Amino acid sequence: MRTRVLAGMLGLITLAFAVTGTVVYLLQVRTMDARIDDSLKRSVQEFQVLAARSSESATASAPLTAEALLYTAMQQTLPAKHEGMLSMVNNDVRWTAPEIVQLRPENDPEFIAWAVNSAPDERVMLQTVPTAKATYRVVSIPLTLAQPQPPAHLFL
Repeated sequence: MRTRVLAGMLGLITLAFAVTGTVVYLLQVRTMDARIDDSLKRSVQEFQVLAARSSESATASAPLTAEALLYTAMQQTLPAKHEGMLSMVNNDVRWTAPEIVQLRPENDPEFIAWAVNSAPDERVMLQTVPTAKATYRVVSIPLTLAQPQPPAHLFL
């Protein structure tokens, strides 16, 4: 009789720990995802301010180009070690994050294929991109300027 009660209690404790661990894990993942999304949204706002300032300073003799805007954005943004960044013009990687940044999405052929074929061209979009190397949480910022320009994107 004691053995059954003890076995039942151990089973109940094990189940309680498993449920508690699962709930805590899911809450931490949700919180981490929310923090990542907030950081990416702030980066988009910073880029929009940069774009507005750059377009105000553009002149007829030196019009704002997608390349100039992407170059400036890449120069003024330093991603954290666990973040990556790259810019593409005409479906080619043009600039990447500094070498001290460890995450290198430009070295992931599946990510580049997604960026070329599936990244939205019309609006800023936050999405998850799974590849064999990693699962990326990405914000894609397409650049649309008044004058004809090749397609350009900033990926954070």
